[in-house]
Amino acid sequence: MPPITIGEIIHDARAVARAVAKNPPEKLIAPDRGEEQQADEVEEAAKTHVVYSELPIDATSTTDIYNNLLHAVRAEKPSHEYVGIDGSSRRLEAYNIFIGTYSTAVSIVDGAYLVGTHPDTGTYPAISIGDAPAASLSSDPGITLKATVTMPLIDPAALAKAINCSNPPICNSLKTLGYGRGYNVSTMLDENRVLSETYALRYASNRIASRLTRIALDGPVYMTPGLLVRYYNMARNLSYKSVAVLVETVYVLSYLLNVYKRAETILSITSKGRNRIVMGIVKRVNRSRLLLNALRMSKNLESLQSRAYTDPQLVEQILRDKHLYMHMPPYAYGVGVAIGPIISVINLAVLEKAIAGSLGLDKNPALASFMQKVARTGENLGTILQGLRSLHFLAKRSYYLVLKAHGTGYRILRVEFPQSAAEEPLHVSSGGEIAISKDTRILRRIVDNDLVVLREILWLATQPGLLEAPIPVALADRVARSVSRTVANIWYNYLKDVVSFTYDTLVQLRGG
Repeated sequence: MPPITIGEIIHDARAVARAVAKNPPEKLIAPDRGEEQQADEVEEAAKTHVVYSELPIDATSTTDIYNNLLHAVRAEKPSHEYVGIDGSSRRLEAYNIFIGTYSTAVSIVDGAYLVGTHPDTGTYPAISIGDAPAASLSSDPGITLKATVTMPLIDPAALAKAINCSNPPICNSLKTLGYGRGYNVSTMLDENRVLSETYALRYASNRIASRLTRIALDGPVYMTPGLLVRYYNMARNLSYKSVAVLVETVYVLSYLLNVYKRAETILSITSKGRNRIVMGIVKRVNRSRLLLNALRMSKNLESLQSRAYTDPQLVEQILRDKHLYMHMPPYAYGVGVAIGPIISVINLAVLEKAIAGSLGLDKNPALASFMQKVARTGENLGTILQGLRSLHFLAKRSYYLVLKAHGTGYRILRVEFPQSAAEEPLHVSSGGEIAISKDTRILRRIVDNDLVVLREILWLATQPGLLEAPIPVALADRVARSVSRTVANIWYNYLKDVVSFTYDTLVQLRGG
């Protein structure tokens, strides 16, 4: 498909402005801010549930942690081409309309820099990433739009039809749920931005030279949101086809469809050769708790856990306990410390069963239910559920990378690698359960391979100076934010005379 252009975005904004001026939409129905879906790491999750993190060692003391999971890293110039991928979203809120705008950038760093974008601004090379939207709109104005979507990734009305919903109060709540009608704003932005990034990942794999071996995504390679644990507990404890369960099922299905598409794309890339590596670079780690959650699975480590509430606090504590600041003096620029790996697992098979039960598809369901198209991107219910069942588990291994700056400064990033259930240190037992090997020889092999990439990431994040992220991701991030702001300004300029935008929107448009 040809790339979406600024001209098409202008067409949509102008058409919506005319429709709004002729027939102003009703006031938005939005959930309370406190109910917004959180895309942060799970705070409490037992191994028997759906999401958990674990350390690949039998740690019984802090010494075990320091000896096996603490690694000195020295920056090394990359020997491969690096690609960075990042997406950006902007929110424009009025009192009777909401608009999300999106952009995605792909950067190539191999001696020289090149950045392509979606949509096509005419300023940068354009990338074509299929049906990823350039904007989303809070309600359907009943007109033809070229680059704008008006329904969630999982269409609630289509889902109600697929399960043959017959209870009027419950069915009406599900059928009327949508952008601008109670659907969570943060989820709306997340699901479209992540979808766009996954399509860009697919584009990079298919279009960029075969020598490509390193792709760095901005953000988690797979998120582990509290939404999944909350839904699992809700599905077990609330009655089948209750309003709360079905609405939450829409959110979980949208999230898992994105995960399924991301996992498929990563598998297609990494299966082409061992040297083709995909990683996630997480810059915002202030609320991360992957390492703390993993420590809960170990014994006799209360002294580490009790003094920290987040992973960055724990990392700083480890640096102090080991006097590592002394080993990173002001002149030791380009020296870092890596802590990990932390193994995080999402049990997709358990979630698939919970979804099937919530939708009433676990006992003699009609085949027609599975054949119904429920996703905006064309997938039917059977395709999604079968995909989750076939993947069974989704896993990643993560490292906290402490980057040394000039003087006394430093920065903490989290680097994530997708992990196959058939790949060490994981293995699936005959009973279908996942296990993590605690063999230190296996751990050493894994860490040695990962350190090759971590050294290159350290170099890319400190040359020529300490950056907010490795330069491929930093470039993609800056360009994506610039383009999403351009798209947002187009919408604002066409609609400002027919709707009243909020103060927060005005502030955001002036920002970076």
